[in-house]
Amino acid sequence: MSVAKKLITSYVLVLVLMAGIVGTSIYATRSLKIQAENLITDAIPIGYAADGLLTALVNEETGVRGYLVSGDEKFLDPYNFGKSDIRVKLKEIESRLDKHPIMAQLIAEAKPKIDAIEKYFDSQISLVKQGNLEEARAKAGDGKQLFDSFRESHDKIKKDIDKLTNDAWNDVIDVQDKSNILIAIISIIAVLVTIITSYLLIRSISTPVKKVTDTLHRISDGDLTVDALNIKSKDEIGVLVTSLNKMVANMRDILAKVSDVSTQVAASSEELTASAEQCTKANEQIAEATQKSASGAEEQLGSIQHSTDTIKEMSTNIQQISENSKEMYTLSDKAFSASEHGIITVNDVVAQMNDITSTVSDSETVIRKLGEHSKEIGNIVEIITGITEQTNLLALNAAIEAARAGEQGKGFAVVAEEIRKLAEQSKVSATQIAQFVKEIQSETENAVISINKGNEKVKDGFAKTQHVAETFQAIKADVTNVNSKVKDVMASIELVSSQSQAIVSISETIKKAAEEGAILSQDNSAANEEQVATMEEITSSAQSLAELADELQSSISIFRI
Repeated sequence: MSVAKKLITSYVLVLVLMAGIVGTSIYATRSLKIQAENLITDAIPIGYAADGLLTALVNEETGVRGYLVSGDEKFLDPYNFGKSDIRVKLKEIESRLDKHPIMAQLIAEAKPKIDAIEKYFDSQISLVKQGNLEEARAKAGDGKQLFDSFRESHDKIKKDIDKLTNDAWNDVIDVQDKSNILIAIISIIAVLVTIITSYLLIRSISTPVKKVTDTLHRISDGDLTVDALNIKSKDEIGVLVTSLNKMVANMRDILAKVSDVSTQVAASSEELTASAEQCTKANEQIAEATQKSASGAEEQLGSIQHSTDTIKEMSTNIQQISENSKEMYTLSDKAFSASEHGIITVNDVVAQMNDITSTVSDSETVIRKLGEHSKEIGNIVEIITGITEQTNLLALNAAIEAARAGEQGKGFAVVAEEIRKLAEQSKVSATQIAQFVKEIQSETENAVISINKGNEKVKDGFAKTQHVAETFQAIKADVTNVNSKVKDVMASIELVSSQSQAIVSISETIKKAAEEGAILSQDNSAANEEQVATMEEITSSAQSLAELADELQSSISIFRI
């Protein structure tokens, strides 16, 4: 997997986890809102209406009793209001009975009892209007049994409302607890995944880059004894390491061959110098013998024969030196090509380091966006906090209304208190979520710091790679210089070879002349003088060849193989 794919995979994984956190938060908020709406728009209104039924009947009873005592119809106002209000409450309850079959059954059971009580109230009013006060007062206690029967139904309705309220409350708590646990788990996983992926990613890049940098630094100091790097990754860095290992091996082989060839050239040049000196001495002896006496022709012929053999051997050595110099030129040319390949490889390293720097910079941008997403989660938490505060305010208003209702509002006051507690717990949960968000932001900042450190290491590796590129340029210049000197050596060797062939030819001529007789001794003396001069030139060329070989050895001595 390439470095870019590793970075993209880690970022997508982190973004998926963050999306999970955001989605869970939104789901939790909607669930809490739905449960709160069910509690506020369903359970609480039914509770209000159920209490309103009893209150309306009490108002009717109050009006009837006032009218019974005073006979004044103005005391029937509470009765008329209660009778009208009880229809409204029943209608409100019946509009919500589709979701509550048990409540529907209880209301169906209570309605005949309400009708019976109202029928009793109507009969009392009718007796008073007819002037039968005594009969009406005598029947004043008949309504108690009807009221007691209704109160039993009302108590059942209250219990069902309490159960409905508790169920809604438990649903809210359950949704809240599950949401908090899920958000906490996903948040922890997101933080751990971010830390682990950042650590592994930085390590997978910085560790091999450091090894490559150390190896290149040793190579720049002339140390080619470095071990081959063993990195199993198949990304751009793995390709870089493979190329580096191959380059070091090629340079080590080339320099070893160049060193061997230069040593052979130096040894051959020394042998050539010694042979030339011997030939010079022999020719001098021949010339001296020729000048002293023609009678020494036999001895001169033997010396010439020996000189000729020596010159032939020297010519053979020169031919060998020529072949070695050609091989040395080929190796130096390979060294030049290897240095150019090394420069190309290092330039590829520089390009890869630039890509890595750009990628690390992109990772820092993504992590910063991660921090911005966590801020958005904080905004969602603030919305949840606002909802809890509104719920708390509604609970307070409900408690006030319950207090106004007196004894009949106590049950609703308990519900309002439970709602207030729910709002407080929701606020605490929102605070905990906000704390999780802060921790995520803190870990995100730590991740940015880690990436910045990795970026610094990459920059350091980039600088060292630039230094290695400069070193390879210097190596290329040195190899070019060696190549030029090798060309000079080859030219000198070709000249020496040509001259040695001329010497062989001259030696043969001298030998033939010595055999012809003493009369040609003067010509032989001149030829010997020419041969001495030629041998001196060969000696000078051999010394130049030795100096060039020494310079070549000095140039490659900076490398340790």
